[in-house]
Amino acid sequence: MTAFQSEWINKRNKSKALRDALRGGPDAVRTFCEKYLRDTPNRKLPDVGGLTHSSSWQDSGWFTPLADLPTEKRYCGYFDALELMDLYIPIHVAANTSYQPKSQTQEAQPHASSFQLKITLLSDATFGRGDGVAGLIDEEVDYDEASGLPFIRGRVLKGLLTEECANVMYALNESQRAVFAPAAAALFGNPGSKSKQSILNIGDAELPAALSDAVAASIRAKVLNPASVLDSLTALRRQTAVDEKTGAPEEGSLRTMRVVLRGTVFSAPLGVSSGDLTDAKSQALLAACVLALRRGGTGRNRGRGRLQVRLMQGASKDVTDDFFKLFKTFVGVAA
Repeated sequence: MTAFQSEWINKRNKSKALRDALRGGPDAVRTFCEKYLRDTPNRKLPDVGGLTHSSSWQDSGWFTPLADLPTEKRYCGYFDALELMDLYIPIHVAANTSYQPKSQTQEAQPHASSFQLKITLLSDATFGRGDGVAGLIDEEVDYDEASGLPFIRGRVLKGLLTEECANVMYALNESQRAVFAPAAAALFGNPGSKSKQSILNIGDAELPAALSDAVAASIRAKVLNPASVLDSLTALRRQTAVDEKTGAPEEGSLRTMRVVLRGTVFSAPLGVSSGDLTDAKSQALLAACVLALRRGGTGRNRGRGRLQVRLMQGASKDVTDDFFKLFKTFVGVAA
């Protein structure tokens, strides 16, 4: 396991060739060893700890308890190791370490506040950075180049909440809109106005600090590298357009996107430029916008980017429902 995650981690073609050879059986693996492992002692595969008959495994990748058993009764010791090379991340936490994102593309965080947004991905999501990797990825996600950890830009979150605020205001009647109009203008500003600035500031949504610190320590110890961290938290998804007449893929329509995997949880600091978020109507409207925000990122209208967003006070107190009760009171709906 250690050999695959250290010596083989960036040798994708070599790993793929071994996987193909394993499917071909022991003779194919021996040919692979002769071709690819010329600089390896005895031209053997890495030792996979804990396996009996280790020498047999390393020679051919397979172990057959009895020579006359059919092929389907053989055991392979390397498929799992190749899979875990990408999926398993050993974390070594160094004492007194504090992770600081180094990416110069990340935005400044808002002033200290007791509130934050907790964003949980309910489906795979792409919060793109506007470019890709030539010949490999058409749409790349935002990530910290120093650590490989993905993040969501604060301005993206604010844009999504601003859109939901407009939707919420449109759904209210005239008298209800009049109640929340000052709060909406204060939180998100007036579209096209240069004199009325919004007071709401949202920082970049990042992964938990403990995970960030642990990854940073492992990178410094050369146990991990940013590419392997990014690969462990994301996946590549491919799609193509289909010709309606022939049912065949349209030429030149294949696109590859990187997605952050479902279940990933981000937290974004939330603050206001004038004190703290204490106005009841602002709290109520913000909670309604947070609950209305259910999708984000590229392909959000095609099944991707399903979100659960909650408004947190401090690290663990969820105030979303409490603030939304205020919203229902202001609009005259029984709580």
